[in-house]
Amino acid sequence: MNVLNRTLQGKDTNLMIANDNIKGFLATLALLKSKVDNRRFHIQSLISQFDKYFPELDVPSFAVARDPFTAPLDAVAEDDIIEEELVRMKQDSEAKTVYQSFSLQEFWCRMLKSYPNVSQKAVWLLMPYPTSYICEQSFSTMAAIKTKSRIDCQ
Repeated sequence: MNVLNRTLQGKDTNLMIANDNIKGFLATLALLKSKVDNRRFHIQSLISQFDKYFPELDVPSFAVARDPFTAPLDAVAEDDIIEEELVRMKQDSEAKTVYQSFSLQEFWCRMLKSYPNVSQKAVWLLMPYPTSYICEQSFSTMAAIKTKSRIDCQ
C-alpha cells in the first residue's frame, strides 16, 4: 500500500501513470486473492473498495496523449477539430521527430502552437495526479523556511 501511495505522488506523476499504477496494484491484489482463495480474507473487500474509489479510467484519449502517431482516430471522434488536428499531426514528420526527441510533457508543450486543441487535451491529461502531494510539499517548504527564519532571528 505504501509503494502504491508513493507511485501516485511525485513531480512527474500524471493521471495516466497513476491509472497504470492503480491497475497494477489491483492486478497484484487479484493474484494474492487467487493464492489465498481457500481461505476467506479481506482481499476481495479491498479490491471492491479500490474499484469504488478509483473507477476504470481507461479513457480512449489516453492513447492519443501517450502516442498520437499510433492512436486510433476514433479515440477523439467526438471532437471534429481535435480529430482533424490529429490527422494532420500524424502526417507531420517534424512533429514525429520532436516526439522521439523529448519527453511526453515536453513534446505536448512544443505542439501547443501547431496543434492547440489536441495539445491542450493531452496537457490536461498530463497534469499532476490530483493528490495532496503538491500541497503537502508546499507546506513542508513553508515550514522549513519559517523554522530557518526563526533560528536566524534568535
